[in-house]
Amino acid sequence: MIIITIIVATPIVLIFALVLSSEAIGDWYYSNNQLEMAESSYALSYTFYNNFSSLEKLSISARLLDHYELQVEYLPILLKEGKARLSDVDYNQFLIDYITSLYHVGRISDYKVEYRANLHTLKQTTIGLLPLEPLLYDINATNEDFIWAIEICYELLNGTDNKHVKSVVYSVLFDIYSKLGDDLKAQEMLELSESIKK
Repeated sequence: MIIITIIVATPIVLIFALVLSSEAIGDWYYSNNQLEMAESSYALSYTFYNNFSSLEKLSISARLLDHYELQVEYLPILLKEGKARLSDVDYNQFLIDYITSLYHVGRISDYKVEYRANLHTLKQTTIGLLPLEPLLYDINATNEDFIWAIEICYELLNGTDNKHVKSVVYSVLFDIYSKLGDDLKAQEMLELSESIKK
């Protein structure tokens, strides 16, 4: 009877121990560059303990693995809970991750809404342009998408006095106008970018 009890109890104890130490196990996997196992461990830890630390580590792992669906699922929670807990740099990076993930999972209208809604947070540095990358490199992007991106660029320009930011925005505008075949406007943007660099 004792042996049967031990046989039945052992797997339960092992599973319980695994759940209890899932974040630490995730840290070990992460430090050994086994990101998928780390991500799974952090997800298990967050599922059972609902702790911010595991949520943040899960989000970082998902970023490194380009697991956009997971980012779309968990980053809104992280951004809500992390507003007062994360540094501005970390918060902005997770915000960019969330916006770009929306694009990658095909939620283009949500991507556009979230990006525009958060421009005030992102406009003072060149990171404000990062969410445009998936759109600019998407071979299926339409002229309408590029026109929307131009509007975003002008909003970024109007929101900053930082010369470096302006120069980079003008460079992006050069690329967009070139994609649209407007060589005259593209040249104007290139000249504006170069004049700021001098």
